[in-house]
Amino acid sequence: MPTFPVKALRWIARSTEKLPTGRPGQSTDQAGAVTLALPTCTEAPVKEAYQGSCLCAAVSYLLLTPPKAVSHCHCSQCRKSHGAAFASYGSVPRSGLRILRGAASLKAFASSPTVVREFCAECGSSLFWSRSQGEFADWVSIALGTLDTPFLPKKQKHLHVDSAAPWYTACSAD
Repeated sequence: MPTFPVKALRWIARSTEKLPTGRPGQSTDQAGAVTLALPTCTEAPVKEAYQGSCLCAAVSYLLLTPPKAVSHCHCSQCRKSHGAAFASYGSVPRSGLRILRGAASLKAFASSPTVVREFCAECGSSLFWSRSQGEFADWVSIALGTLDTPFLPKKQKHLHVDSAAPWYTACSAD
């Protein structure tokens, strides 16, 4: 089994600070995005934030920015990771992800020499993937199905459709 360097997971440890929820200073906009101010004076206020969690809620996280580069990947690794026809992801800078609860329940698997997938060890929910080196190594992709806050992307695209599951057909109005 491939191994993953622990030093690349340091961002998780830095992301475990507790942020206020349901308290003064927090509000929700029309799209359901949570607005709050970080509890330090060294960071700028957060305009929108999105909460998410795994199936069993052992792991919960907060995105400090809306996900970008929203895609639906049909590659075999994403299909196997999600147990579905494709996996839907949006990306944020690593600095924009905070693990609120359950960092110890996150397990990492190096699915290739440069890609690491993270999941909940309790329920198996696929949560994140990221590059361990090279271009975009400072970004993390979030499994959009784990978001608890409503999110509507401005743009989205399908990737690796040439690898689509042979049994998958696009939705139709039957």
